[in-house]
Amino acid sequence: MASRCPDTVKPEAPTGADAHGAASPVAELVVPTIRMPVDARGVALTVLAVVAAVCALYLAQTIIEQPGFELDNFLLAGAIGVLGFQGQAVMVLFLAFLLPLGE
Repeated sequence: MASRCPDTVKPEAPTGADAHGAASPVAELVVPTIRMPVDARGVALTVLAVVAAVCALYLAQTIIEQPGFELDNFLLAGAIGVLGFQGQAVMVLFLAFLLPLGE
């Protein structure tokens, strides 16, 4: 005893006041359509940029292989870092002491 649902619903025929053209108490519902503007060019460029970045990172990962640990490379990188820190500290000192003298 399975009941079968209809695929479509047929509208009812107007009765009473509706049949003679009088205003019905329930107005016809109009659903407004809101269209959002889509910047297709921007979306396409974003997708292409992401794909290009992923491909570039994949290629860079396969090309660049990190060598094993070497002490001289480690010390050289540390020395460069210390020199960079000293340079920034000198710049901060110059800005802190000499900038107010310019007024």
